[in-house]
Amino acid sequence: MTRRPSSPAAARARSRSARGVAALALAAATLGLAGCQWTSPITTTLQYDAGDGSSAQVGDVHIFNALIVSERKDGPGTLAATLENRGTSAATVPVTVGSAQVADVQVPAGQVVQLSDATAGKFTRVSAVPEPPGAMVEVHFGTARTNVPVLTPQYPYEQYSPGGAAGTTGTTSPGTTSPGQTATTAPAGN
Repeated sequence: MTRRPSSPAAARARSRSARGVAALALAAATLGLAGCQWTSPITTTLQYDAGDGSSAQVGDVHIFNALIVSERKDGPGTLAATLENRGTSAATVPVTVGSAQVADVQVPAGQVVQLSDATAGKFTRVSAVPEPPGAMVEVHFGTARTNVPVLTPQYPYEQYSPGGAAGTTGTTSPGTTSPGQTATTAPAGN
């Protein structure tokens, strides 16, 4: 038996039918895949610590990227963090690592203070870090408590080595003092 050639009208009808089925399948797939968003949070609206350190807030002072650089448990360390005062009056933030107070940080209104600034050779030292590298240590910034990571003095943190990097003085960072003293230095960036 020989098939008759189909008419051009029948071929067009089959082509339209195939396109319709394809469009319907595409619409169903689009709706099905778009439904995944209903069960997933919009991640761009979530606040998170983008760096290696931890964040906290005490009053108008926001603490960013707090971390400790140390080579071993119970050894010396360097506390690095950025404190930003978003208020209209100066704030003094006592900083405690474990049970030892390491600094009183004065943060002028509307200013940013770095606890440790390797380019200026200023560091906030911790005499004995209570945990080894890789662990978390409880740090209090005033009444705010946060767990900060202890990192080894390797890239990009080798300049915060508690043993001291070349050209560092090992002094307290701008805006910080030893507990009970008053700072007279300017905040970082001034």
